[in-house]
Amino acid sequence: MRDDAAALVEVFDDHELAAVAQFLRRGIDFSYRQTALLRAQDLKENQP
Repeated sequence: MRDDAAALVEVFDDHELAAVAQFLRRGIDFSYRQTALLRAQDLKENQP
């Protein structure tokens, strides 16, 4: 892990780090779903 990131998370306990990790995973999942929806919408609108 980068030194600056390590310095930021060293003050968190395991429970807090787990919550942060879960938040990041859910944010990534949400982003992937939104991207897929936008791509599907674009494909639907641009069909010949």
